[in-house]
Amino acid sequence: MPSGPVHYYAPAPDVPSIEHRKLSPNPLPQMPLLITLPHAAAETAQFSFSPQADQSRIIGNGVRELKEFFQFELPPTEQFTTIKNLTPGKLEKRDDAWHVVQKAEIALS
Repeated sequence: MPSGPVHYYAPAPDVPSIEHRKLSPNPLPQMPLLITLPHAAAETAQFSFSPQADQSRIIGNGVRELKEFFQFELPPTEQFTTIKNLTPGKLEKRDDAWHVVQKAEIALS
């Protein structure tokens, strides 16, 4: 029997998909994606910005690594210190990878 939601953490590659083997059950600071499957065998998942991610590291990289997974507007000065989740994105499993079907929305401030 499916036992409820399963959470994974993942890096944000520069393509809008991620291989299943790159998902980690551990909330590592370099992994900005928090992926939630309704159950372990799910074919679809939701994702958002991981609260355990090291925001300063990601901000230092200029959030470029987030552009394939997240929809956001850079502040006019391109200076910001906070990343906040607005709406979750959707992923679909095909073969051995999860593909973005809808980007998550985040706010930079």
